[in-house]
Amino acid sequence: MRHETLNELFFASMETHRKPDVLMHKSEGDWCRVAWKEFIEKARDLALGFHELGLRHGDRLALLSENRVEWFFVDAALQILGVVNVPIYSTLPAHQVSYIVRNSESKAVVASTPTQQTKIASSKHDLTSVEHFVAMETPAASGFGALTLAEVSSWGHKKAESDPELHRRLASEVRPEDL
Repeated sequence: MRHETLNELFFASMETHRKPDVLMHKSEGDWCRVAWKEFIEKARDLALGFHELGLRHGDRLALLSENRVEWFFVDAALQILGVVNVPIYSTLPAHQVSYIVRNSESKAVVASTPTQQTKIASSKHDLTSVEHFVAMETPAASGFGALTLAEVSSWGHKKAESDPELHRRLASEVRPEDL
């Protein structure tokens, strides 16, 4: 079967193969598996949570994070919405991070650790297009003032309970010619 969009491929491959370990990551020294259904649910909940925050098809979200499992969930959520992921290397200094966020006109920023949150907090006043700051971990950086990824996911989960197919409808709006 031919898939026209990454969203079609994502859902079809997850549901066809139903892998028990579509992702694996270490947590406290142990390997943890993420099954296909959990991956879809996490991506769905984040997508709908970001949608509740006002992110729409074509908007941009800056993702400042190291390689970690949450990065994949956020990326898949953005793909479902048609929101452009502006990935930022976690090794960049604060002034370069600020430059990328500002010039991408990102509407939201997700930052992983307190170190990454501090980079954003140091130039928050210059990031005029950013409406939402989201922390993967509990916000620890002074001035970051963020929501947590868990809160965003929780809002999305509630939305999914009231409208179980919303994420599929949003995903179907993303076209091959979109960025």
